[in-house]
Amino acid sequence: MVLRVRKNIPLQRATFVSNIPPIWQSRIVSAVSLISATAILASSAPAMAQERSPEEPEITAERIPISELDINSSPSENIEAVSLALDNDDRAARGVEADELNYAVIDDPTRPEGEIEVVWDDGIIPASVDIAHADFGEYGGQRGVGVLIEEDPENAPSGVTRSSDNPIAVPDNMYLDHMFCLDFFYEPDYPADEDEPSTNQEHHLTTCYEKYAEAGTDLWGYYRRATWTNAIGSEVLYKPRLVDFSARTQPWEGTEGHVQRMVDWAPVAPESSCTAGASVTIGAGGTGLTFPTSNCQDTWVDAIPSQGKMGQIFEGEVRRQKTLDYGMLFEADNTSVVPTLSDYAWAEVNYRGPQGTTGEDFTLWTDLGWVPW
Repeated sequence: MVLRVRKNIPLQRATFVSNIPPIWQSRIVSAVSLISATAILASSAPAMAQERSPEEPEITAERIPISELDINSSPSENIEAVSLALDNDDRAARGVEADELNYAVIDDPTRPEGEIEVVWDDGIIPASVDIAHADFGEYGGQRGVGVLIEEDPENAPSGVTRSSDNPIAVPDNMYLDHMFCLDFFYEPDYPADEDEPSTNQEHHLTTCYEKYAEAGTDLWGYYRRATWTNAIGSEVLYKPRLVDFSARTQPWEGTEGHVQRMVDWAPVAPESSCTAGASVTIGAGGTGLTFPTSNCQDTWVDAIPSQGKMGQIFEGEVRRQKTLDYGMLFEADNTSVVPTLSDYAWAEVNYRGPQGTTGEDFTLWTDLGWVPW
């Protein structure tokens, strides 16, 4: 059984100033969520934007076919973004080689003359690149970039025998249906340290998943891992800190009925089941998954078992990097349906702005099937 799913993976950028009331900031974030959820993605701000309330942004859109981009389907390890993508825990554990990755550079609509680097695994068919802008008048603007992709059945784990198809999770009586990782690198809102390597001067988001099934039954498993790494800025002048990072998974919009319920998941509570370097097991009736966990300090779990929704949220303060990972075992509606899941990640980086203000650099990543909850 091979799943073929069209997924839109947009990276939404938002820069706010601290004098915007929190309730309006929430509405701005909701507006950007709406942009990604409806696949309305925009290109550039109008030359002269008229004032409007945060609830009524002016949105424009442009979609660039992937055929118009210069994609390197066998990139060199000497490309810093490729090297860093190979070093992430998931790919390193699988022994992924550079020739199993793809690399592209996209003009960054959030920065004049800036670029966004994207690295993704084989087994993904990119279709287009989207660029976005939401203009809130005197309240500023939000811009973003996304990659529209499809899972490739010919490169699914069941169809090839590469060593790099070894997953991170260890299944018990389940088979690996599909997995992939994708990395984004882009410039921060604050000046980065120019003495650092170029990839350390960029924010870096990695998101990966592994999807499993038990043959002949309605039982499915899902392991999700997301890592955020701050761009290095001047500790004296800007002092950037990641203060909010969350990852969530839920049934794809319009297919909620394909997922009956979660039967097991982890972590359940950070204090008891989320020790860095340890492994946890979820299972039912002799079928399940075992996977590693990260440090759960300052995190909490957001699970809705009856709706097949799972999430993990960090609300603390780290200078450089944070990883979130979780697993879920769930029942499909019947033995013939193939459930489709939708993923989300959110990050907020605070830094010291002018005149003692706090700058806030927000990033929202979702796929096309996401509905805010």
